[in-house]
Amino acid sequence: MPDQGVGAALARWLAGDRLVSDVWGWLPASVTVSSARTPQGRVWFCNNWDWHEVRVTVPFTSIDLLSGDALAAGSPLVLGAWGTRVLVELIPTPDVRPVKEKGQ
Repeated sequence: MPDQGVGAALARWLAGDRLVSDVWGWLPASVTVSSARTPQGRVWFCNNWDWHEVRVTVPFTSIDLLSGDALAAGSPLVLGAWGTRVLVELIPTPDVRPVKEKGQ
């Protein structure tokens, strides 16, 4: 690589539309996060590879697939010792209202 900037740009291009660090920011060393796309949206797999519970901040509104809990953007996500959480990112939808026709 010619320099660090070119390497970072290449990594972003190879990763597609998102890198985990761009979305989640800082994570403890024991935490790994990966994702996959489905027709319904992006699924995130959060793993804690440690004997101690950790907390991370959820960067988006989501649903925990295992518990059914709704998580707001900015809320804490608790990962137990050797714990895993699976989140489905909720894509915001615009507030769409029906158009009234003339005479209604």
